[in-house]
Amino acid sequence: MRIRNKLITVQLIMTITLFLSILIFSLHMNKYVSINDAEITLGHLDSDIYRFSFFTNTAANKRLSPTDLENELIENFNIHKDKLDFLQRSTLFNTQSLKESSKNIRLSYILISSKSMQDLKRLLDSIKGSNTEKIITEYGVKEALRLSQLSPPKILKDQTDRDEIIDNLNKVYKAELELIDQYTLYQNQWNESKNNFYIRLDALKKRSLGITIFLLIIVILLSFYIGYSITNVITVNLNQVNDSLFKMTNGDFTSSLHIAAGDEFGDLSRNFNNFIEQLWKKLDSMNVIMNDIGHAMNEDLDFSKIQGNILSNVTNHIHTDASAIFSLKNGELLLTASKGHFPPFYPIEEDLSNDRPKAARYLSENNIPLDSIIVNECIEKREPILIRECFKHPDFPQCRNPKSALYISSLMMVPLINSGNIIGIFVVLRTTSKKSFSDLDFSNFSSFSDYAALTIDTLEKYNELIEKFEMQKEIGVAADIQQSLVPTKMPKIQGLTSSAYTLAAKGVSGDYYDFFRMNKYTIGATVCDVAGKGVPASLVMVMIRTILRLVSSPARGAAETLTMLNRSISGKIDVDRYATMAFFKIDLQNMKLNYSNAAHHPIQIFRQSTQKFYAIDSPGLPIGIDRDATFMEKRISLYPGDIIFMYTDGFPEARNHDGDEYSTNRMLREIRLHCNQNANKILDSVVEDMQKFTARASQHDDQTILIIKIDEEK
Repeated sequence: MRIRNKLITVQLIMTITLFLSILIFSLHMNKYVSINDAEITLGHLDSDIYRFSFFTNTAANKRLSPTDLENELIENFNIHKDKLDFLQRSTLFNTQSLKESSKNIRLSYILISSKSMQDLKRLLDSIKGSNTEKIITEYGVKEALRLSQLSPPKILKDQTDRDEIIDNLNKVYKAELELIDQYTLYQNQWNESKNNFYIRLDALKKRSLGITIFLLIIVILLSFYIGYSITNVITVNLNQVNDSLFKMTNGDFTSSLHIAAGDEFGDLSRNFNNFIEQLWKKLDSMNVIMNDIGHAMNEDLDFSKIQGNILSNVTNHIHTDASAIFSLKNGELLLTASKGHFPPFYPIEEDLSNDRPKAARYLSENNIPLDSIIVNECIEKREPILIRECFKHPDFPQCRNPKSALYISSLMMVPLINSGNIIGIFVVLRTTSKKSFSDLDFSNFSSFSDYAALTIDTLEKYNELIEKFEMQKEIGVAADIQQSLVPTKMPKIQGLTSSAYTLAAKGVSGDYYDFFRMNKYTIGATVCDVAGKGVPASLVMVMIRTILRLVSSPARGAAETLTMLNRSISGKIDVDRYATMAFFKIDLQNMKLNYSNAAHHPIQIFRQSTQKFYAIDSPGLPIGIDRDATFMEKRISLYPGDIIFMYTDGFPEARNHDGDEYSTNRMLREIRLHCNQNANKILDSVVEDMQKFTARASQHDDQTILIIKIDEEK
C-alpha cells in the first residue's frame, strides 16, 4: 500500500470512528429517552393511582348525582389503563419478577374493573330517577345514612319509601367500601412493586451508560491502534532511512536499507541499496584502476601505453564513449592520448557536422587555445566541470542535432594539477543519447584525475631521465616527486600548531609525511618510511599518498584505514618495496586521537600536566607485505598543552664524529625543555640540538620529524 493510501486509510478510520461514536451516542440517547419516558409514565401512573384512591375514599362524602359519581369513577379509573398496558408491553421490564408484578397489578385492575366497579355501577344505575338519587345528590351517601339513622331522623320523615331508600343507601355505601378495599389492595400491590420498576430503570440507565462508554472506548482504542500501527510503520521506516543516511553521510558505506514494503519506502530502500552498490562499485573501480595502472607501470613505463591504460580504465569504469588527455605546452593544450570518437568540445568555425572522420581528427591536428569556451573556465578556476546536457547548454550550439558528427550529450573536464601547477586537462564525453554523467561519476572521475595527474607527471619526469640517461637526473626527479607529495606548508588548524622537518640523506628520501584535513573537525597525519630509493620508491609514495587520502574518512578508524591501504598496495609492488608507517587522526571537537601503527616507531605524547612522555604503539606488519594483514588501533584523549611527536629512525640514530647516536632520550629531553613553546619553535630547537650534536658529521639515513602541539588554555 502506498503512503498516500495509508494516510487516506488513517483519515478514513478517524472518520469511521467519529461516525461510530455518534451512532453509539445516538443509540444511548435513544435508550436514555425511552427509559426517561418510562420513568415519566411510572410517575403519571403512580399519580393516577393515588388520585383515584383519594377519589374513592371521598366518594361517599361527595354530593353528586349517581350519574355524575359513576362518570367520575369510570373516568378516574380508566385514565391509567393505558399506562398499565405500557408496563405489560414494555421490553424495559422483561425480567421475570417484573413481568409477574405487572401481571398481578394488571389482574387486580381487571378484578376491580369487572367486579367492584361493575357492582357499584349497577347500584348507581338502579337508583337513577328515584328518591334515593335525590337524597344522595343533596347530602351524599355517607351523610344521608348518618342523618337517616338519627332519632328522630332529620331526613326521610315523610317518605313512604324510607326503608327502601335507607336500604339503597346502605348498599351503595357498602359497594363503595368494597371498592375502596379492593382498590387499597391494588394500590398496596402497586406500592410494593413500583420501587422495583424504578430500580430496574435506574439499572438500565447505568447499564446503557456503561455499555456506551465501553463501546466508545473500544472504538477509539481500536481506531487508535490501527492508526498507530500504520503511522508507526511509517515512523520506523523513516527512522531506518534517517539512520542509514546519517551513516552514509559520515563515510560509512556498509549500511543498507531493508524495508520490505510495497510503498515509497520500499522503492526508497531499493534505490538506496542500488546507490550504495553503485557507490561501492565506483570506490572499488578506483582501486582497480590504480592497481591496474600500477601493475602496468611495473611491467612497462612506456608513456603512451600508460596513458592508453588510463583511458581504457576510465572508459570501462565510468562508461564513457570517448576520453582524452591534453598536455599543457607553450600556452596551448596538445592532445596526447584519446580513445573513441572524440569530436571538438568547443565551438569551431569549420562545419564538420557531416564529416565524422574529420571531426574525430580535428583535435589531433589542432591545438586548443586556453581562451576557448569551457577550457578557460577549467584552467583559470582550477576546478572540475560537469555539463550534464550539452545539447541544452548555450555554449554548445554544435550539439543540438543527435545525428551530427559533433554531437555531445554529456561532458566532464578536470584540470590535471601536480605540485600546484596545471600540466593539462582530462576530458571524457558521452556522444550518444545515453543518460548524462551523474554526480557520483563526476566525483569518481575527479578523484581518479588526481591520481592520473600524479602518474602522468611522474612518468613525464621519468621519461626525462630516460632521455638524458643520467642517474643524477633520476635522483632529482624522484626528489621532485617526493617534494610534491609532502605538504608545501602545514595547514592552519584552530586549537593546535604543527611543524615538520624532513631531510634526505642522498638527494632522494625514503621518508614521507603528510598532514591534512578530512573535514572541518577531523585531521589526519602520517609518517612513513619506504624501503628503497629513487623513482620506484617515490612511485610507491604516490600510491600510498593517493590511496591514503582516498580511504581516509572521519567515520573510518585508523586501523581500518591502514587495512584498506595495505590491501590496495599489497601484490601491486615488489615485496622489497614495503613501507613502515604510523597514522593517526584527531577529532578536534572531542579532542580524541585514533592511532594505528604498521611496524613504525611508536608515537610519543608529552603530557603538560604530568611533564611526562608516553609511548603509544599498536602491533602491525609493514604496508605491502601481507595483503591479509590486520592492524590494531589505540584511542587517546588529548588535553591542552599536549605534544604529539612522530619521527623516522634517521633522527634518533643520527651520529657524531665519534659514532655516538643522538638517541631518542636526548630528543625527548629537548622537547621537554621547550614544551611551553609552539610546535615551530619546539621543532627548531630539536633540529638545532641534533645538528649541534652531529657537528656536521655525514648523514647516513633520511631524517623526518612531525610535531603537533595542542594549544594551552588561556
